[in-house]
Order: sequence, then C-alpha cells, then structure tokens
Amino acid sequence: SSVTSVNLNRIGPMRQYGRSVMRVKSEVSGPTHLRGDSMAIYEDNRWKALDDEDYDGVTGAQDALTAGAAFVSYWPDMQIETDMKSGIYYTPYYPLDLPDDAEPYYDAYFKNPSQETSYTVSYTDLRGFLPSDAYEAFAHEVYTQIPDETRQALSDILPQLGVQAGDDPAWIAATVKAYVQGSARYDLDTPSVPNGEDFVSWFLHDSDTGYCVHFATAATILLRCLDVPARYVTGYTASTTAGAWTTVTSDDAHAWVECYIDGEGWYVLDPTP
Repeated sequence: SSVTSVNLNRIGPMRQYGRSVMRVKSEVSGPTHLRGDSMAIYEDNRWKALDDEDYDGVTGAQDALTAGAAFVSYWPDMQIETDMKSGIYYTPYYPLDLPDDAEPYYDAYFKNPSQETSYTVSYTDLRGFLPSDAYEAFAHEVYTQIPDETRQALSDILPQLGVQAGDDPAWIAATVKAYVQGSARYDLDTPSVPNGEDFVSWFLHDSDTGYCVHFATAATILLRCLDVPARYVTGYTASTTAGAWTTVTSDDAHAWVECYIDGEGWYVLDPTP
C-alpha cells in the first residue's frame, strides 16, 4: 500500500535488520533513487498525503511523475523484483515506460493495482516535461504550505542562509541542501522529538544528530519558507552495476526531497549526508 502518512513524533532510534526487500537490475551502473510515494502536508509533526479533493480541477498532475516526451537516443531498462506485494510501483527517475496497469495517482505515486512483484521500467535522466500553467499554480499553492508556528520557529535560521524568496530556485535548493547537511551528524540512534516541540525546529536548533527522515523533512520545510515548492518522498536507494542483480534491503529505505523548478518540474534533492 502507499505510505499515506508519517508520524514524526514516532521517529526515534532506528534498528537495522538487513531484510531483503527487492532485487533490481539496470543496464547502467550507479546510484539510483527508487521512488515510492510523496507527501505534501506537514502539520502536527506529521507528513500526510493529499486527498482526491485537493486535486479538484488540476490538469496535468499525472505528467509530473514521468519524463514526459523526452527525446533521448538511449534509455536503460530496470528490472525490479519485489519480495513483498505492494499497491505502488517503485520507479527510477524519470520513468518513460511503465507496466501497462501502472496508473498515476495524480502527481504522488504510481498505483500497482494487481500488486505485480516483477516488472520492468525504462527511464531517462533527461526530462521533456513541460508543466501546464494549472499544474504550476497548483504546485506553488500546495507545496509551499507551512504551519505558522513552524515558520515562526525558523525565523532566526532563514537570514543565515544568504538566499531569499525570489532568488533562482536551483541556487536556493543548493544552499538549503548544504545548510541542512551541515546541521547535524548522521546517526540512526537519534532520539525522538521531545513532546510539544516542532520536529523541524527541534532538529535544526537542538539535535546534534539525525537520519534521512530528519534531513529530508527539514530541507523540504526550509525550501517552502523560501517559496520553492518542495515535498517529502519515500522509497529506497540502490547502487547498481550494469547487468547485475542488486539486492535492496530494508536498511536501504530512504527519504529525500523533490523540489519544483518552474517550467521544468520536480527534481531530486537529497540532503542526507
């Protein structure tokens, strides 16, 4: 099933079990993000997905997940075999060709209605997506929302970044990534957020450590403070060797950020050090 919410109050010390989740085989070597699901709403220390009604009247949302009409001479295939049945497809960026029944749930994830456990996705790192004006307006409205108290709690950090709303979004994204990466050490033994504290404010002000959930949440919210649409994404990371099967384990579960660049669409931003 899709991950419809993440309760950040429950994010505490993480154990590693190394349980096999899937195997992947690509025609190219290198690190890859296997995208599962994205979440839009940050409130009460939770990430939540949008509902159907949030998308009322939005056209072009489905196109935001794919490469669009990318004119590329070469696109590799990735074969994926999962150990668990899932209601969503895991895909590399940016999918060109998916299983026939892969159905985009708006701009959030690809439904896997028959719970296929063996499938192939062709993909490309070039995008040909041209967002509709309606989708762009939607992205700016929905993916920049932050609770007032969170914005207030971060008001001392924003001036330290050296960028401001209206600057080039790619520059803002690089600046936020560097700031968040440098804000804490990576440590799976990070304690839970104290009762009553805002998760992002606590992580950036008080915590010396964090892992992907912390870094990705903080970067998403700082980008939003600077009017760059951003969202929290869950999935897995893998490092493939061309032509060989790679085992992806539960320890490879990961969270990262997608930030929106006007006229182009969503880009991966991974702020975890």
